[in-house]
Amino acid sequence: MLVVTCGIGVVALVSNRRHSLHDWSLALAHSLSRLAGPLLPSGRRHVAVLPGETDLVPVLGLTGTPDAFRWQALSSGQGPEGTAIIYLGDHADDGRAEHGFDTHAILRSARDPVAAAYLERMIDNLDLLRADPRLEGLLPLLPSLLAVRRADGIVECMESMVAGEDGNALLQTPMRLQFGLAEAARAMALLHDQTSSLQAIDEIWFREWVERPAAQLLHLKGSLMSPARRKQALEMFVAAQRRYWLERDERLGWCHGDLQLRNLRFSRTGGAGVRLASILEWGNARSNAPGGFDSCGLAIAARMSASTEPLGGVVADLLWEPAWHVDERTWLSGAADDDRHWSRDTEAIRAMVGLVWLHQVSERSRDRNRSEVSRLWIVSNVDRVLRIVSSNGGAI
Repeated sequence: MLVVTCGIGVVALVSNRRHSLHDWSLALAHSLSRLAGPLLPSGRRHVAVLPGETDLVPVLGLTGTPDAFRWQALSSGQGPEGTAIIYLGDHADDGRAEHGFDTHAILRSARDPVAAAYLERMIDNLDLLRADPRLEGLLPLLPSLLAVRRADGIVECMESMVAGEDGNALLQTPMRLQFGLAEAARAMALLHDQTSSLQAIDEIWFREWVERPAAQLLHLKGSLMSPARRKQALEMFVAAQRRYWLERDERLGWCHGDLQLRNLRFSRTGGAGVRLASILEWGNARSNAPGGFDSCGLAIAARMSASTEPLGGVVADLLWEPAWHVDERTWLSGAADDDRHWSRDTEAIRAMVGLVWLHQVSERSRDRNRSEVSRLWIVSNVDRVLRIVSSNGGAI
């Protein structure tokens, strides 16, 4: 492993890749962290304790479903921004369900202010989307809320379990991945087109979308950049985003805000075909997003999955060379009728990639789970991009 690592480093240096020594060091550290993380106590993700039957009674009683009282906690996981996820179900009568259990619902709970704010936003967003008559065709893709409970500072919401497979697990082959990404892009384009209107980007929008999330990164603890250099880089980033967005006429509408493979559920349709079954995690959805925000985030996530690079590495590469691969351009622009689609314009790609990066790192920085926001994470995903900005690399 050491010989291979050193060989990769020599090739990177000889090929004179931009910031190659620094990027190579970060890539090596990131890979070692991924390998060692599950073995170290500090790297293990916190898993929620499964609640007992008596703990579930209050929220199960709000569903109005008599069979709900038979459900029990099957397994647990961790959701965005410190939320906990409990999968509920009962024994499968036909024995066909995995591990002999049939999952019926997902219970999400929040016990701190950041997690509670996320769940409240998700509940409100789903209510608004379901009440919008323009989105009748998209309703089957939205989770159905079965119950919401607020007590003693704890927020809980339960949604029905949707049939389908996780995008990360299902879209492993290139052909199936193309089908799945195209399906998701078309759904998000429809969501945005049905709810958007032409507006001029003003200071209020710019403050909400750029200045406020950028300010959250100004005092991010754990950075190896000096405060002065960080401040200068962020000011350059904000100024460049201002030059692109301010006073532009853009169609602003709803977006999902965190469109990644893990938040997508698909059904198989035979051969390599797939059908989008559901889109989860609507806590970061917004009603005034520019067109292409979701598709750009999904393209970045797909690159991260294919290359195992962290967010900062993928964003840095796109800022240096703002162009999508042929297969990416195919599904990115497949849902658009406009030949001037943003994915074909260098300046638009840099601006959109920068905007997606800013929101993803600012949202992750709110996470109370410090194992997810370690010093290495900050250096790899925040500082790495700001170094490019401060040296005018990529000319964001």
